[in-house]
Amino acid sequence: MQSRTPGKNTSNNSNSNKSKYGGSKKKSKSTKKKAMLNISKLDYFKWDVNEILNGLELSSEEKNIIKATLIAKASKISINTAKDYIIKKREESVFDREIAEKLIKVMNKYKKWR
Repeated sequence: MQSRTPGKNTSNNSNSNKSKYGGSKKKSKSTKKKAMLNISKLDYFKWDVNEILNGLELSSEEKNIIKATLIAKASKISINTAKDYIIKKREESVFDREIAEKLIKVMNKYKKWR
């Protein structure tokens, strides 16, 4: 006969994946956090981007497209994707290196890890 010790499970068929209430334990998967645009500071971000883009000789429609694309990519995908977009536009000669560096600096200023 087995002696019972309080607080210990003496059953031979205990499953390590079972919780104490009978359900299965859920294993949490850790996901890597990404640098994303901080949505709570979106108005400040827009203002800073407008200040940078005002120096360009583009139509207001083209400036709005660039700004909207940066916001969409940075808030939904990642800051790195938005930076790639900035580099691509610089290579297309939409703006020069100085403007690209300023935009990347603003992206880093308003990033949040999520």
